[in-house]
Amino acid sequence: MSLVINFDLPQSPEDYIHRVGRTARAGRSGMSISFVTERDVLLIKAIEQRVGTEMPKLEDEEGVSEKKVLEAMKEVGEARRMAVMMMDEEGWENNKKRKRGH
Repeated sequence: MSLVINFDLPQSPEDYIHRVGRTARAGRSGMSISFVTERDVLLIKAIEQRVGTEMPKLEDEEGVSEKKVLEAMKEVGEARRMAVMMMDEEGWENNKKRKRGH
């Protein structure tokens, strides 16, 4: 599963949809977690209206479930580790693709 974590929300529903759409490409499943404050309520409502569905909340009676956040962060760590390994194998350096020996 792919995962996108939004620490700050994009300022338009279209930008949000584009960013979150990266989680599920070519029929694969994906998840997005967004940290939301009371200042984001109108933006969340606009996104929900644009996509035609309400976003599920990952919280319990006392707020965000620590277990759910830890699980998500574990996935992020694993995805980052895999990405770094793939970049090393392909010779990426300074965000530019360069083949080793060239």
